[in-house]
Amino acid sequence: MKRFCLLFLMACMAFAVHAQRPMPVMLISSEGKVSYKSPDVKKRSKVNTGAVLKRDGMVKLTGKSKATFLCDGKFVEKSGKGEVDLASVYPVGKTQVLPNFDLNFGDFSTAAFMMAASSNDPRDGWGNIEEGKGNGDGWGNIEEGKGNGDGWGNIEEGKGNGDGWGNIEEGKGNGDGWGGKGADVVSIQPYGKIMPKSVRFYWSKPAGKNTYNFMLKDDSGKVVFESTVPDTFLVVDLSKPSFKAGAKYHWNVSTKSDDPVESNTMIIEIGDKAGMDKAMGDAKDGDLYAKSAGNIQLVMQAVALESNSWFDEAAKLYEKAQKMDSKDTYVKLMHSAFWVRRGLKAKAREVYK
Repeated sequence: MKRFCLLFLMACMAFAVHAQRPMPVMLISSEGKVSYKSPDVKKRSKVNTGAVLKRDGMVKLTGKSKATFLCDGKFVEKSGKGEVDLASVYPVGKTQVLPNFDLNFGDFSTAAFMMAASSNDPRDGWGNIEEGKGNGDGWGNIEEGKGNGDGWGNIEEGKGNGDGWGNIEEGKGNGDGWGGKGADVVSIQPYGKIMPKSVRFYWSKPAGKNTYNFMLKDDSGKVVFESTVPDTFLVVDLSKPSFKAGAKYHWNVSTKSDDPVESNTMIIEIGDKAGMDKAMGDAKDGDLYAKSAGNIQLVMQAVALESNSWFDEAAKLYEKAQKMDSKDTYVKLMHSAFWVRRGLKAKAREVYK
């Protein structure tokens, strides 16, 4: 479980910088029965890996229980029967400063945990990703203004500074009505920089039987490719001469009917291998990379790609990392948060099962 300490060290340090208040304590891993009591609550509650706890709370371990905590750049392992006074384990003090990509990675990790632990909202329940599992005190009340049920409330438009909260595209759609249940068509992938190769374009399916008009235009509005498609995906060869390196193209689909429904427009840019390798190099050069497990290294590469607008390639790495260890809660949270940032909550729920 020690690999987790490296991951959430980043999350803790990033949150401390942004919130400018004492960091809460994260429960990084747990085995056996672990319960928690907040100073302002009379009753103990069971907590699980990923819980965010108040710094002055008490944790109780029974029998052969084990727990690993993280706060202020320090992880502490406790085992056996007894109580853990978090205030004595983590007195308010100095925090470490982490450089370059490692700090950026911490920001993305923090964003994922804030999404998961935001206060519940009866409108969609997204704040409570795993029903029945204790989230401690949650992060919904730690940073005011966040937590409207989708875990990403009140995000400032245009923030986009690579901190794990930006790159939310206005008008992208929330993915509700996914899989033939709604009236809208939502463009999903690709988006951002992509390699000049055969690429799969795909979108959501609205209710009923549909045929789609797919269209790709250049920046001037000229149509460079179009097709009629009977399904919700199409493979296009972007290595053809009609697609220029460094150029941007706009794509969307519309239903072929008397009352057509048009999807949101996505923008792609033809990139190159050197640019993609440089982006991934940011992750590989970080202090954490060599110390992390294989699936976490993939997540770090995905964050680096996402930070540099390689969203399609990032999506593939998030998926690959999750397949390596389908039970890794942290990886699932990071993968899910990626889709929330894209404005596709239905996709986020789909990967967090």
